[in-house]
Amino acid sequence: EQADAVIIGSGISGALTAYSLLTSSKVPKSVVMLEAREACSGASGRNAGHCRPDAF
Repeated sequence: EQADAVIIGSGISGALTAYSLLTSSKVPKSVVMLEAREACSGASGRNAGHCRPDAF
């Protein structure tokens, strides 16, 4: 299997990554999101990802 973009996890960081990819000016042809459990079911407060609007 191949994909242009693979996102591991559907928490806040994964969801934001997917959103950013799909709303960018250069949308990949295929995006795959992998999740070990049910989508958006993890504890996002315990991850190491951060969402900062001023980072870009």
